[in-house]
Amino acid sequence: MKYFLSQFQLLCSGDSFNYNVNGLSPHARKLYDQVVNFIKDEIRPVEAELTKERNEVERWTTTPEMEMLKEKAKSKGLWNLFIPKQTGSEVKYGRGLTHLEYAFICEQMRKISPGPEMFNCSAPDTGNMGMLIKYGTEQQKSGWNLFWLVKSDHVFV
Repeated sequence: MKYFLSQFQLLCSGDSFNYNVNGLSPHARKLYDQVVNFIKDEIRPVEAELTKERNEVERWTTTPEMEMLKEKAKSKGLWNLFIPKQTGSEVKYGRGLTHLEYAFICEQMRKISPGPEMFNCSAPDTGNMGMLIKYGTEQQKSGWNLFWLVKSDHVFV
């Protein structure tokens, strides 16, 4: 709780409840800007087509266009942003954001119809991987091949 409060105070100014992306760390702001630009440049131009195709395919399947955009997001390092900084002393799986920093990025992801799925940040995978990273034994992590799970687009079933 102490850590969260210190992060929250960094984003607040004065006596009022006034926080915005300008209070993000340089690392978080860079990722935030990359997500915003990826949405603007890569997703928005094809969003209507993606939504139409998504409504035509069987539930729980994706289209080739969606998979191509996911690969682009992954190649730009915009993958598994949800894995928090607090999961360990090293940034081994995610991008090292705090929960509060990630919240600003989530806000942007929710503005597009593919949502967080485009960045491998959708439920239930986020919760499952996060729990395994934080609380799983080394045997459990290797049994699920955790490193492969968070680096791929494979999902928990």
